[in-house]
Amino acid sequence: MPAIDDIKINRMVKDLTPVITHASTVTAMSDTLDGLWRGLLAGNSAIYPANRFPVKNYNAGIAGCIEWLQPSGSSSMLYSLWERLFNNWDPVPSDALLITATTKSGIDNLEKVSTGQSADIQDILPSSLPAIVSGKLGLDSRGFNISAACASSTIAVAQAAGLISAGSADVVLVCCLDLTKAPSDTRWGLPAASRWPWE
Repeated sequence: MPAIDDIKINRMVKDLTPVITHASTVTAMSDTLDGLWRGLLAGNSAIYPANRFPVKNYNAGIAGCIEWLQPSGSSSMLYSLWERLFNNWDPVPSDALLITATTKSGIDNLEKVSTGQSADIQDILPSSLPAIVSGKLGLDSRGFNISAACASSTIAVAQAAGLISAGSADVVLVCCLDLTKAPSDTRWGLPAASRWPWE
């Protein structure tokens, strides 16, 4: 028969309800969550004719582009993206569990490598993202990454909620970052007409 204390602990764990305490976004529409929400409510769009890469051989000539996001040396543009994402944040508890979510990670550096430019290849690997973000935020552990195509961020949030609900974590930080670039003809081996550019 379980002890009274075990029963109390089980009841406490079952009563844990995850709560989102802070959220921020950086998108082609706005650098803030409030700006994104207001833009969506107003019916605005951040999809315009693509100007960062040629699109004449593609089925689409439009993209969502963060104009100020530009390459810097051998580092991926992800660094600039998360600098802006974490701008004006209060300190994150050092014992927070980090879950990152990315499908393509620093794919802009893959483009650099394929064209003979200097690039940090670690930025290309989705598995590198947790170490980079946890190091920047001073977290005790590096956490883990989820890469599940378009469902990556949804799964990451669900994982975080599940871990808190189960009493396995008190604080979870979910950080979702992705860059996508137009693939070059030689890199993917696909007919140009079958590819779509994203930004």
